[in-house]
Amino acid sequence: MANRLTLVAVAILVLVDVVLLFAVFRRGESSPAPRTAPIGSGRGGHGAVTSSPAPSAATSAGASSTGSASTSPRPSASAAPSSSPRGSGAATLTPSQGAETRGAAGGGRHIELAATSYLGQPFETVAIKGRYPGAPAGTLLRVQHREGSRWLVFPLPTTTDSSGRFTAHVDMGGAGQYLLRVVDPRRKVLSPVVTLSIG
Repeated sequence: MANRLTLVAVAILVLVDVVLLFAVFRRGESSPAPRTAPIGSGRGGHGAVTSSPAPSAATSAGASSTGSASTSPRPSASAAPSSSPRGSGAATLTPSQGAETRGAAGGGRHIELAATSYLGQPFETVAIKGRYPGAPAGTLLRVQHREGSRWLVFPLPTTTDSSGRFTAHVDMGGAGQYLLRVVDPRRKVLSPVVTLSIG
């Protein structure tokens, strides 16, 4: 009887050991393998290193901007501001002074003045003489003087004779230095700018 009890106890112990070993084995199979976070990942390690390369700077800039660099409009050469002469400022009634403007608008004509500077006294009438080659007799010309950023027209015009010569008369009044020019308002032809010193 004692031997049988001993055998039963041994069998129970062996059975318990087998059950424990089986449970440990099953637990080892069901536990997940430790996950390795990708090196340099700043988003909690989601995704493998090989399947999620870091976006390049160009890709990030393209995703955050409203338009890609390849499709953004480039300024054309025609959009660049054209240069304009600054010697005499902007005229109010005539185009800016320049050989190209005079040649294109006036058919190659130009207005010549007899001098580059003139002298006068206050309230004295000063004669501005010149020549307009190729102009028909009776061509109307106007004298302009610079005031600030504008060119103002003298009220009295002058006309050319059969040889293209003309004489304009101006009266500036007070003492000072004035910039003058002669203009063909019809053909948009300008003379060089001259200086009138009063006083």
